[in-house]
Amino acid sequence: MNKIQRKLTSLIFSIPFLGLLMIGAPTTALTQGNSELNQQIARVRAATAKYHDLNNAIEDGYVFLSPCMEGPEGGRGIHYSKPSRFVSPIRILEEPDLLVYNPTGDGNLRLVAVEYATRVLYRDTRPPNTPGYQPGQFPWQQPVIPPYLSEVSGPFTLFGEKSHGPIFFGRWLYYLHAWVWEPNENGMFADGNPKLTCPPENN
Repeated sequence: MNKIQRKLTSLIFSIPFLGLLMIGAPTTALTQGNSELNQQIARVRAATAKYHDLNNAIEDGYVFLSPCMEGPEGGRGIHYSKPSRFVSPIRILEEPDLLVYNPTGDGNLRLVAVEYATRVLYRDTRPPNTPGYQPGQFPWQQPVIPPYLSEVSGPFTLFGEKSHGPIFFGRWLYYLHAWVWEPNENGMFADGNPKLTCPPENN
């Protein structure tokens, strides 16, 4: 992890929790026969093309969230998040909540995907006079969800695709990757990309 990443790591944990522009690696092939999806993907690429330069992402408020990750489906890259987006219940195509980079092996990072994520909100179904009762709607920040909590919001749909999850990452989240800058044989919206790996120093 380089010096900038170490600084941003400490920062993230201090926070509550153009048309088609071809830059760098070849982009994911567009979906044949689905003009609406193709237009949406083109909008996302146009909005995020500047983030091929990580400095632009940092200037726009994205901060280092996680080191390079891999899973059963393949590489998941290094994540930079924009904390201000998580407080909004609305997901915006042109404003992804996270940017996904992959190490190139020479100390640089390459933008490969965007990711959208939203907090899950829960409601306490116990009688209000129950000890420990929590009123209203709130995110749950523990890895085990008590049976008395009922999910009231969180899932979303983008690109005609339902979000995945929920998963626990400091709090419960629904999420959706879009591999708009890197071909993915698993599919545009898969969690991992088998073409990507994490160099040993990034694991």
